[in-house]
Amino acid sequence: GSDVAFFGDEVLGATAPLHGRRTADYRLMPFSPSDSTLFVPRWGSEDRIRAYGVWGGVPYYLAMVDDRSTLEENILETVLSPGAPLQSEADYLIRMESRLRDVALYGSILRAIASGRTSTSAVADHLGGANLGNVSRQIERLTEVGLVSVERPVVRVRRMETRFQIADPFLRFWFRFVSPAGARLATREAARRYLTNVVMPALDQFVSMPAFEEFCRADLARRFDAAAVGRWWGPIHENDRSGGALRTVDREADGVAVDDDGTILALATCKWTNSPVSVTEVNKLRRIAAHLAPGRAVPLVVYARSGVDARLAAEHEASPDLLMVISADDLQP
Repeated sequence: GSDVAFFGDEVLGATAPLHGRRTADYRLMPFSPSDSTLFVPRWGSEDRIRAYGVWGGVPYYLAMVDDRSTLEENILETVLSPGAPLQSEADYLIRMESRLRDVALYGSILRAIASGRTSTSAVADHLGGANLGNVSRQIERLTEVGLVSVERPVVRVRRMETRFQIADPFLRFWFRFVSPAGARLATREAARRYLTNVVMPALDQFVSMPAFEEFCRADLARRFDAAAVGRWWGPIHENDRSGGALRTVDREADGVAVDDDGTILALATCKWTNSPVSVTEVNKLRRIAAHLAPGRAVPLVVYARSGVDARLAAEHEASPDLLMVISADDLQP
């Protein structure tokens, strides 16, 4: 059911009839990124990844997609057109959760997170300087019912290094494109113009993070049989451009695979771009690897929609175990 809180509190909670009497406890989760692509076998690998960025892994959403038609037409038919089955989906989900009594408030918090305000203070500022304690509790409720996820660096976590994001890819799409559209979706013709002029030009940038990164991290976990895979961000020491004094800079790795004893197994960069990945990007990853696993040669994985430049291609050819290059086709099941 849609009301996750009801099952947790009223059916299985401490004062509920089934408390202590359950024989199994399953929480049904969405399909993985690669499994979600099985719903659209007629599409090419890039559109399959875009499909995950739009509809995510929930089978109810994916079952509406008709891969005999284009990605663009499916967005129009399932989400944007008047009367489309998913046009009001986010509002419906918020209203169905019994813990989310103030629909407008929780909708505003979700819109803030979807727009890139990923910390409690940033969300509070977006709400006009709301009380931090109240906002923190409200985000916690959204996390408990599965609408928001919490992200921390996968290794060397500090308490303050926390980011929030909308948990479901389709809800990210909804808050990014449907929520602000307003009257531009009032008619089918207006919805098609909005799709052509606003949604499609921005879609690849939207898909690049975090949808494509989620594909990559799932592949990284399988490839290295990792105990944990996640993003990492934080300060590292680098030489300045002249090669002289050290400076402290903030860096981020799109994927870090970790063994159960904390050993770094691999680092990855994920680039959903029209141009090949350059050696400059991989050198940034090398510096992060040296920071996280000093003195060790850690495999680097480049997930690249458009391949890599000539230098990286030659390096991959010479040392395929230390520098791996993975294309969109390689991410398909």
